[in-house]
Amino acid sequence: MGEAAGVERSVSLSFRNAPLFLGPFTAQIVLGAAVAMTPVDVIQLRIGSQVFQGLISPVVLV
Repeated sequence: MGEAAGVERSVSLSFRNAPLFLGPFTAQIVLGAAVAMTPVDVIQLRIGSQVFQGLISPVVLV
């Protein structure tokens, strides 16, 4: 998102200097940790995410 918006993007920058990059980055880390702590079958979750990516990839490519 940071690259598309043309704003600063780097993990070495502070949150104040790169909020559009570090905000979603932090949210992804927290979401991943939350999923890892739940009793979800991660293999089924991974397969489901790959199917979803396959379905939306034509939209992204256009």
